[in-house]
Amino acid sequence: MSDTPTRTSEITSPDTELVETQTPATTIDTMSDEEIRKLIKSKEVSPLLLGFQDMWEGLKRFQIWTTFASEDLQQRYFRAGLGLYWIAISYAFFLGGYILIVGRLAGDGWAEKSCYITIGYLAWLQMNNAVSEGVGTFTMNANWIKAARLPFSVFAYQATVRNCLNLAIHAGVTIVVLIIFRAGLSPDLTALEIAYSVGAMIFIMLNTVWVQIFFGIIALRYRDIAHFTSAMMRLFFFFTPVLWRANLIGAYGEIIFTYNPFTYFIQIVRLPLLEARFPAHEWMVVSIISLCGFLITGIMLGLTHKKIAFWL
Repeated sequence: MSDTPTRTSEITSPDTELVETQTPATTIDTMSDEEIRKLIKSKEVSPLLLGFQDMWEGLKRFQIWTTFASEDLQQRYFRAGLGLYWIAISYAFFLGGYILIVGRLAGDGWAEKSCYITIGYLAWLQMNNAVSEGVGTFTMNANWIKAARLPFSVFAYQATVRNCLNLAIHAGVTIVVLIIFRAGLSPDLTALEIAYSVGAMIFIMLNTVWVQIFFGIIALRYRDIAHFTSAMMRLFFFFTPVLWRANLIGAYGEIIFTYNPFTYFIQIVRLPLLEARFPAHEWMVVSIISLCGFLITGIMLGLTHKKIAFWL
């Protein structure tokens, strides 16, 4: 009898694991409701950080949002004879109309004006799409949000990838136009300036993520915002130096040029190609705008995270 182990930790019976796994459950059963609430609350993420966590979790599900984006484009051009070629065709016709009408008004500077319009319109179109489509980020995906537990940022990444695919097609048309009117580009243009411009476009596309989440939340809570935004973006097109130069309008044009945030995003793409220089001041402005926008959107997403599904 003296050789028999007396401590339960030394017992090697099959029931040992069962007893050990049931211990936490027994402990929870003996906890009061207040203690359970405190335990749950201690595991919750702060609302100020919840939005950033959602963005990170959504980013890791790249297979989901890339698949959604691909299916979006396929659905838009389903059974169309030319398919995705319509993206290039519609963009080429629209851009060609601006060049023929506005560019010809420049007289001898037609090539320079054509390049000015082409680069500006490419950058503007991506920002316009981000805002215009951003208001439907959550309302257009209501079925998915209600049926599956996915990070809300997945739908912003989905729209960004879809717009990147559109950008790739638009960029092909833009390159052709710039080759035709290459006399309008800077004579000192090098590969470095081209890299500056390409990097600026990538930077704009990265910004479209928080833009779509930001406008998606506001438009979800206040449905009139979608219609208001659509009207304002049409107005902003004429207030943004896509077709015009500030020095040709006078003091009024300088004011609009200076205080319009879209201006700086366009300039970081345009100036390297037209003036062969790095736009340091413009980059500083867009960096501040982007950082503030990302922080505000992350906090907003965290504060409204539990309400989004109920607002649909």
